[in-house]
Amino acid sequence: MAFRKTSHRGVSCYRHHDGKLYADYRDPETGKRKRELLGYRNKTQALGWLKDKADELQAIRFKIKRTGRRTNLREGWTHIFDEYKKDFAKEHGSDAADVTIRDYLSAFKSFVTKRTRQGLDLTPTHLASFRTELSRQKKRVAAKGKKFKTLDETLGPATLNRRLGAVKSFLSWARRNDYVRLTSDDVSDRLQLYKLERRLPRALKAGELKQLITAVVKNDTAKCHASRKNKHAYYSKEPDPDARQKFSSAMAPVVFIAMLTGMRPGEVLALKWSDVDFESNEIRVMFKTKIERVIPLRDSPALVSLLSALELKAGDSIHVCGDNESKGPRKIRRTVWSRLRTTAGLHSFKPKDLRSTFASALAHARKGPTAYELALRMGHTLEIAQRHYVSHAKPREGTSVEEWLEIKSEIEEAMQALDM
Repeated sequence: MAFRKTSHRGVSCYRHHDGKLYADYRDPETGKRKRELLGYRNKTQALGWLKDKADELQAIRFKIKRTGRRTNLREGWTHIFDEYKKDFAKEHGSDAADVTIRDYLSAFKSFVTKRTRQGLDLTPTHLASFRTELSRQKKRVAAKGKKFKTLDETLGPATLNRRLGAVKSFLSWARRNDYVRLTSDDVSDRLQLYKLERRLPRALKAGELKQLITAVVKNDTAKCHASRKNKHAYYSKEPDPDARQKFSSAMAPVVFIAMLTGMRPGEVLALKWSDVDFESNEIRVMFKTKIERVIPLRDSPALVSLLSALELKAGDSIHVCGDNESKGPRKIRRTVWSRLRTTAGLHSFKPKDLRSTFASALAHARKGPTAYELALRMGHTLEIAQRHYVSHAKPREGTSVEEWLEIKSEIEEAMQALDM
C-alpha cells in the first residue's frame, strides 16, 4: 500500500531488522532525531498515530515561531522542585510547602531524578511506571527515636490518591511554566486515582472521649523520675518532685479546642489570638477553601475558660497553640498522636474524628443549632451536613457543647488538674 507523504509529514515509519515497527522524527524543541517504538503490527494500523504525531509536531513548530524555543525544558529536577517550592510557599506558606515536598512529592522526586536528568526527558511512560511503583510502596510507621519501621502492608488507596494528587498539581504547574512537554491528557490518563470506599465519618462515644481526656491529662502531667544529677532519687527510687515534664508537647490545648469547636487539627494549630474575639464571643477561622467561617463561643463556657487561661500564659505568642521557641504555630509529630492513642486505648482514633464527633453531637442536640447553622459552623453545605452527621442516634440534652458531648464534668476536672 502506498502512503502519501503529506499524511504524516515529518514522521517516517519503518520496520527494524528486529521485526518491530518504529517511528522516526526530528524534535522541534531540541533539533535532534528521535526514534519511538510503536506497538503496531503494520503501517496501516500505525497510520492514525503517525498523523496525530505529525499534527503535534506541527503545532509545536508554530508555537516556537510565535514564542521561541522553551529554554526551561533543559532545566534539571533540582531547579524545578526549588522553583515549585517557592511558588507554592507564596500561595500557601512555607510550612505547607515543606510538608508538601517532604510528605507528598518525595517519592516522585526520587523517581524522576533516578530515571531522567531534566524535564524534557519525562514521558507518559514514566508516569505510568511511577504509579505502579508507588502502589507497591510499603507503609512506614514511627519507631523509637527518629527512626521509622517498614511494615509488610502497602499504602492504602486514600494515601496513594493524596500523593498522586500532589504529583498531578506539580506537573500542571510544570506544564504551565514549560518545564515538561506532557499534555493534560498524559497526566490524567497515566496518573488515575484509585477508587475509595466512601465511609461515613466516625463519631467517638462519650466513654471514648472521656478516655481521651484522661490520656491527655496523663500526657501533660507526666514527669521524669529525676534529673541525672539527683543521685539520691536514682538509688532510693523515689521520684524528684522538682523533676521536669516528661513530654515537652502539651496536648490539652490542641485536643480540647478541637473537641469543643469541631475545628480541623490544622486550623487549631494555625489559630491566632487575633482570630479570637471575646467581646463578640466568636472565633473566626479561615479554612482550607479560603472562605472564612465563624464559630460562636456562647454555647461553650468550658471553651471560654480554656481560651482565657491560655491567653494569660501566652506571653508574646501570636498563636493560641503556639511554639514558645520558634514563636510560630505548633507542629505535632505523628509519634505524639500515636502515644496519645495508645494511652487512651483508642487504637483506631484519628485527630479528624474529633471534628465528626462534635458535629454529630450538635446535630442531635435538642436545644442545639439548626441544620443550617451547623453547616455554616462546620464550613459545609447543608446537604453535606445532613448526609454526614444526621443519623439514628439518641437526642442530646443540655444547653452547652460539653453537655451535648456528655463530658462536662470530665473536661472541668481536666482543666482544673492542668491549672487552666
